[in-house]
Amino acid sequence: MEGPTALRELAVDLQMLAIGLVGIDVNPQFINPATLLANGVVEPSWVCAPGAQIGLTESNFSYTNGVQVEAADDTLTFRQFGRLSADGTVLSPELAKRFVNAFDDDNWFAVGLEFLARLSVTESEQFSLASLWDRVGERFVRQDVSPGYSVSTFYRFADRTMSVNINRGPTGQQRYILCSGSVHRNLDGDASEGLRDQVIQICTNWVTDWEEVISAATSLVNANLPVGGPQ
Repeated sequence: MEGPTALRELAVDLQMLAIGLVGIDVNPQFINPATLLANGVVEPSWVCAPGAQIGLTESNFSYTNGVQVEAADDTLTFRQFGRLSADGTVLSPELAKRFVNAFDDDNWFAVGLEFLARLSVTESEQFSLASLWDRVGERFVRQDVSPGYSVSTFYRFADRTMSVNINRGPTGQQRYILCSGSVHRNLDGDASEGLRDQVIQICTNWVTDWEEVISAATSLVNANLPVGGPQ
């Protein structure tokens, strides 16, 4: 079976999206299910999962719909797990917007976005992306042990930084490659828009950062595939 010299079309399955608000005096002890509900950040129908931890310097709790809230001294993160879609309802950016709207404070100075996805060839292809990357892994087998391996890139733009990592486990059983990416944006205290408005804009336009991460990941995958595909 022969494959193309490069894979140009990858199927993308977004598995996690996190929005991290970075600021001063986040006050984790006040970040809890009760305060989020009282301020309209979460819905009354949401059920908090067992294992909630609320403390002076760190709070961590989850909901049964896949949303996780993490608060530390300087960071508040809304994280969502599941099969997510840029065209559907993604909760974590909306939660971050509701939070800054509810409290209307200007103690934020950066916003971080984190993505986790699975990459695989489209159904029209007759071979798996994982099998192609297994051929890359074969080059690094030592004493009959196949390694897990990854490829990473880091970009520094004028208004943000972006890192992208693609990795393949050593078992060779998955028919996909994992992709993780992050985008960090510092807020501009001298901009005409207030800090709250900048946070809302970043959360509203999260799809743009997501598409850029996937574009970089696709380039990484193509650059590391064996030329000509499996023989």
